[in-house]
Amino acid sequence: MDDKGRRVAAFGYYAGFAGCAMGIDAWCHKLLNEHVPYESIKPFNTEEEMITQMKAKLLLASKN
Repeated sequence: MDDKGRRVAAFGYYAGFAGCAMGIDAWCHKLLNEHVPYESIKPFNTEEEMITQMKAKLLLASKN
């Protein structure tokens, strides 16, 4: 917000959606590869690809 209380930046649905996925990705990486640096993020081709990969990582992390 600026000094007059007006919003000067806003983030939409997909910013939150992608941010949540990257949080999941980083958390799973930490659980599965504690001493390996987190690699740079690469874009997904589709929303479905991102969801599928996050589900797979969560499944692996839950077995750890």
